[in-house]
Amino acid sequence: MPSKKYKLQGVPGVFVTRRVFHHDETKRAAFNACYDAEKWLAAHGFVVGPMERGSPRGVMLSADFFCVEKWRNLSLRERSQLIGVMTGGGREQAAIVYFKAGVIS
Repeated sequence: MPSKKYKLQGVPGVFVTRRVFHHDETKRAAFNACYDAEKWLAAHGFVVGPMERGSPRGVMLSADFFCVEKWRNLSLRERSQLIGVMTGGGREQAAIVYFKAGVIS
């Protein structure tokens, strides 16, 4: 059975795995889905770019990169080298992290 593939507008590459972090209203904190995603990524050896309104955030392995630039500062070549991207995660939105094939199972 073929796996689902995700193509994100304006993001080069095809992503095959995603992890969703839902907003938890009981925490009474804005951006808590985003913070949960950041913690999970850090715990699994990834680094994520900073927030930028209306743009995805790049994801790389922390062994390869210390930090990832804001989306607007990444060239098309650098964007295509990302192993994942994080979308959403606004004030009260779910954060979704998409990964390319072979990154996580």
